[in-house]
Amino acid sequence: MMTRLHPAQRVGESALAGERYACTGEPSGSVLLLHAFGSCGADWVYQIPALREHFDILTVDLPGHGRSPLPVGCARVEDMARLVACHLGDLGVGRVHVVGLSLGGVVALALTQEQPELIASLVLVNAFARLRISKRGRGLILRRVIHLLRGDMRALADTIAGGIFPAPEQRFLREAAAGRIAANPRDVYSVLLKALYRVDLRAGLREMRLPCLVVSGEADTTVAESAKRELAEKIPSARWMSIPGSGHATPLDMPETFNRILLDFLLHVPSAPHQG
Repeated sequence: MMTRLHPAQRVGESALAGERYACTGEPSGSVLLLHAFGSCGADWVYQIPALREHFDILTVDLPGHGRSPLPVGCARVEDMARLVACHLGDLGVGRVHVVGLSLGGVVALALTQEQPELIASLVLVNAFARLRISKRGRGLILRRVIHLLRGDMRALADTIAGGIFPAPEQRFLREAAAGRIAANPRDVYSVLLKALYRVDLRAGLREMRLPCLVVSGEADTTVAESAKRELAEKIPSARWMSIPGSGHATPLDMPETFNRILLDFLLHVPSAPHQG
């Protein structure tokens, strides 16, 4: 069953919808969680209870996702990152640890490259600076494109969710993911998909000077491992962690293992100034 979360404080009048979960103990800073493409802040349902014992937690629905509209002119990942930066400024939380899954990791990269003073550390989960599809995932990508061209968001959602959560015992995760993806308007989804395929943040990787953990699901059929290893090889001081048996949605399909790795990393990063 899905983990039941404690009540959260709704983030105020920011352009991005999100939630704020207060630390249940002595806070060691704030963690911002950025979700995958086509999803929303619910990606982190298994991480929030574990993290909030030590940190204040922020989740957002990225532009064009969930409850956050896609503003006119927001057609690049860098535009999304700037909106996230504005969101953090509105909240006044100081420097944050950023954890990003897939698209969320790409947005986190862009945010770090443009405004490094906002970031205490970075955790990139099945993310990339330039997208390369795994060989195993190329057939699925073709099917996704066909469904998108036909305007069949339900079939598109079922194809994506089925590829990410293929096992019978993952039915609950598969159905939840499909429901979130199917809710995306086709035109918005298309704009953001183009942004994801066009982004190229490789030039700034070697200039990034902050603690960084790169996490890869070994069974990921979406992003090629080479694209993820590039992050670990080019970002100075980055650490690489590969999780056997995990696919593209590592925080959901291997939550206990991922939480252990995540907490071990975050609790050994020098504390960012805490602002309540």
